[in-house]
Amino acid sequence: MSGTAVDRFGGNPQLFSTIAELTADYRSGVVSPLEVVEAALCQLEGWEPQLNAFITVFADEALAQARCAEQLYTDHRNGRGSGQAPGMLTGVPIGLKDLVDTAGKRTTSGSLIRKDFVPDKDAEVWTNLRDAGAILLGKTNLLEFAYGVPHPAYGQTNNPYDTTRTSGGSSGGSAAATSVGIIFGAVGSDTGGSIRIPASYCGVVGLKPTWGWVSEAGVFPLSPSLDHVGPLTRTPQDAAVMMDAMLGVNRPGSKRSSSLGGSPVGDSSFVGAMQVPSGFQRAAVLPESLLRYTHPGVKRAYLAATSSLEALGVQVTELTATDLALLESAEPTLMTILLAEAANLHQAWQNRKNDYAPLTWSQLEAGRRVLAVDYLDALERQRRFASELSAWFERFDLIALPTVDFVAPQEDPSIGDETMDEMRFTGAFNLSGHPAVSVPSGEGDDGLPAGIEFVGARFSDAKLLRFVSEFTALGPG
Repeated sequence: MSGTAVDRFGGNPQLFSTIAELTADYRSGVVSPLEVVEAALCQLEGWEPQLNAFITVFADEALAQARCAEQLYTDHRNGRGSGQAPGMLTGVPIGLKDLVDTAGKRTTSGSLIRKDFVPDKDAEVWTNLRDAGAILLGKTNLLEFAYGVPHPAYGQTNNPYDTTRTSGGSSGGSAAATSVGIIFGAVGSDTGGSIRIPASYCGVVGLKPTWGWVSEAGVFPLSPSLDHVGPLTRTPQDAAVMMDAMLGVNRPGSKRSSSLGGSPVGDSSFVGAMQVPSGFQRAAVLPESLLRYTHPGVKRAYLAATSSLEALGVQVTELTATDLALLESAEPTLMTILLAEAANLHQAWQNRKNDYAPLTWSQLEAGRRVLAVDYLDALERQRRFASELSAWFERFDLIALPTVDFVAPQEDPSIGDETMDEMRFTGAFNLSGHPAVSVPSGEGDDGLPAGIEFVGARFSDAKLLRFVSEFTALGPG
């Protein structure tokens, strides 16, 4: 995998190590954090602005942090200093989607509305990552307020496999920068597929955790009833490390329970769970007859990937047209909630129409027209949908679907575009709150990456990542 990535994207091979490999090399002194951060900045310089993955880069600060990390590893190796052990991400360059608050550093949300906004407090997720030793290389580009279109002032993030196409949204900068080895992982947010869609387009792993598990405190919201915060990485093992760090494993009080039911397991570690077989034995898949909108290359990759599940000892059951209809019923409910909640969050800026991208403004206008009775009805339908979908996991351990019906298009389709519906297989799980992860399924149309999405029961996130690691070990993608 790493050799292929180096051949395709260039740069120092060390940049395509897993996080575990990198930190092991740090501990042994094979390579230093300063060398890696310098290589990462060189990789960034080689790809920007062609990729347009970053809004702000913190080169000098990242280099200073790398020197501190290097000293920490040296002291620990030689038994000197305070004896403090390096954290799980010490010296690892990462990115943050630029709606994650960083104290003293501007957080634009990809909009002119907040182009000069400098938070005075870190988002909880960044506090946890920083305390785990992560080095923030920069804030990544996104669709304006994560709402379906790039603002012209910041522009589209382009796809590393074909820079005439989009990297996807809204966490496109996070996916693209991770794909080409500028960073080892990034934080994204996902309201209808905004982690998983870019992951599919850019050939990386994108996890939308169970709703409410990763803190959204200090992450600018789009729709609080649907928003999720999660990692984008190159491997499921790296996603496990990122999740442990984002949750502040071994830090009391960091984990939260979901009001949609269930709760995380105490102080369980994602990395620890990766050492234990998932135990998943029953998978639901879509038969070819129900892939009527799926483009040929993506369909081929999906069918090949699902046929390989039997090699893992997984019993495969085909979903029915009725099952698919339930999934497809989610999007109108999701859109009612999304439109209303987004409009409410932007009430304070109703007099700044010209500072929004035109399409963002029109979506906010549409949200202001949603009736209270329709919004409340949608919330009730959300509860019923989540309950009905949860019952599926009495029959199945996981569901496997194409992440998106097509490979990366030239531009990000508009929310609600019926001809290119990016949320067709992703939005349902924002509505229900179930964990879902996109991983590469192989080559789709035009030689571009395709993704397969695996969905599990609430709070089965760690087992889901373990299953994905078992699946990727077979070689798809």
